[in-house]
Amino acid sequence: MICYLFALSTCLPCRKLRLCHFWSALCCLHLDISRPSTALFCGLLVTGVQMLAGHPGPVLDIFYVNTTLSRQQILGTKATTQALEHIIKCGYYALALNLGLALPLAVHVAAVLGNWLDSHIVTHINDDHFKRMGRYVIIIIGAVYIAKGMSTYL
Repeated sequence: MICYLFALSTCLPCRKLRLCHFWSALCCLHLDISRPSTALFCGLLVTGVQMLAGHPGPVLDIFYVNTTLSRQQILGTKATTQALEHIIKCGYYALALNLGLALPLAVHVAAVLGNWLDSHIVTHINDDHFKRMGRYVIIIIGAVYIAKGMSTYL
């Protein structure tokens, strides 16, 4: 609902959807990762963001907000997706920069520890609370990036 209101408020002055409103348009599409066509679009978009920005976590989160998956299924699927993206990214940069295997190994150990900690937190909250927290995190991250972008031009 928040995304819909944001998209509506940003589109009212110009009366048409422009490229600058791409993020708000994505929120309003009711993307659901469990639909095969959406999963393909998610993979293409997340891979593009991965190549351009380095970490597509907030973009990946959009595809889980409107799904019927439980919090455990969401975490398992996202953990697998992010583990694969990190393995590929760490392997690529380790080879490209001739770093060896120490950095990828350290990143993977940290990821396993983070997932272990998350699994203990998730058992104490319900699905609705988990998805609500996810929406808040997306909004906060978006606001931080908008503020960073605006501070560059001010």
